Amino acid sequence: MIAQTCRCVFARFRLRDGGRNVIIKNMESVEKEKNGLLRAGERLDDLQFRGLRLIQDPDAFCFGTDSVLLAHFVSLRRNGRAVELCAGSGVVSLLLAARIPAASFELVEIDPDAADRARRSIELNGLSDRVTVTTADLRTFARPGRRIDVVFVNPPYCKAAADGQATDAARCERSCTLDDVSAAAARLLTNRGKLFLIYRADRAADLFCSLRAHGLEPKRICCVSARNGEAPKRILTEAVRGGASGLKWESPLILYERDGRPTRRLCELYAGAGF
Repeated sequence: MIAQTCRCVFARFRLRDGGRNVIIKNMESVEKEKNGLLRAGERLDDLQFRGLRLIQDPDAFCFGTDSVLLAHFVSLRRNGRAVELCAGSGVVSLLLAARIPAASFELVEIDPDAADRARRSIELNGLSDRVTVTTADLRTFARPGRRIDVVFVNPPYCKAAADGQATDAARCERSCTLDDVSAAAARLLTNRGKLFLIYRADRAADLFCSLRAHGLEPKRICCVSARNGEAPKRILTEAVRGGASGLKWESPLILYERDGRPTRRLCELYAGAGF
């Protein structure tokens, strides 16, 4: 599965023991847990990247490979400012904040519980001076002051159930649609500002139509396939607000060998190497 974490370096993010996650803590994080940062039923995951720790709820949406790929696909100036929409646990911004030490990030998340976990993860990692969280609906979210240069998002990628049955808001368009995401990005970005996102490959036509309808021109694409020779499952996309037409296709990213082992490229990404 494309959303599964790379097995050969899984321990860099989460250790497994009999199918259950093993909580990893150092002495500092144990002390902070005592101060109330980790709550009952939650786990503390060691990202094994520059000392990062992430608070997650095993009963809620937990990050996977898509988040790691997006974090490495985003391009941001050393002292740049960015907004993450549909931020969830905040793992993408945390990885970027560790990789780009002078950059600042604002996370937007509609779920108050997920936003609270993200805030506590930020505090746990000592990044509160550069990374903030706003609990808000992206459809109405607005920032004071001038627009920004970069927005990134791992949006819901399935259409909401037609029968109205309950669906996972992190995966399905229950709280926002693809058009809502495109409109929010266009509203936040300065002219020539960039949007980075990861999306289902089989909805590529929907994605490109939505982006163009909101003045966001697709400029760079990387197709992601589980194995060589298989159709892509995801597409990493960079779009520019007010950009001219012209699309660059990056070399495809293959995640697994035929025998199921992760490819060298995937291992490099988990180890911290960017695109």
